[in-house]
Amino acid sequence: MFSLLGTAPFYVYHQFSTETPIAKFQFSYITKDVYYIDFFNGDMCESSRYKVRGDQVQFDASFLKWQDWITLLGAEPMHRFERMSGRYRNIQDERQNVRTVMYMSPNVVFDPFSETPLNAGSNWLVSTQYGSSIYVDIDPTLLYTIYKTEDGMIVKSQSVIAFKEEDLVIDINPNCIDSKSIFEKSSKYVNDVFVSFFS
Repeated sequence: MFSLLGTAPFYVYHQFSTETPIAKFQFSYITKDVYYIDFFNGDMCESSRYKVRGDQVQFDASFLKWQDWITLLGAEPMHRFERMSGRYRNIQDERQNVRTVMYMSPNVVFDPFSETPLNAGSNWLVSTQYGSSIYVDIDPTLLYTIYKTEDGMIVKSQSVIAFKEEDLVIDINPNCIDSKSIFEKSSKYVNDVFVSFFS
């Protein structure tokens, strides 16, 4: 008992200070102020490609934060990406030029982020629901990583050239080969069936 009490502060500090990578992305130049963005989400094994206009890009995500007692049990804040948009550094360009906005949320039957009893009335489970946004300058020479923290999202970048020099041999990530559990595959399959049936 006393050993658990003694180690609790370290466990709590770890839980509340962890930066967990949740996405990676990189840009490819098409023409002036038009870029492809390759976006790796979740297990980082599958990517989506979008076309974005502007000299910056912004990601908006929703977070669901559990009550402290659930966090102490190991539950982390839930998140989902909602939209990605191109933006311009210059305010006049932002007002006059073409902008792009992409919807990123998956289609699910049960959505804990919607107005359901989970977050509307069961406050003994959910502490708060909030949004977090980040934006970066578009630079095709950088590889960006988005991290989730206790408070939202942060982003860090690394030179693509330096990254390639450090990793001269590129191995296939074994975690990406049929990495999904049977339970995960089954739940996604059932969700897709219900989404198709009710849409």
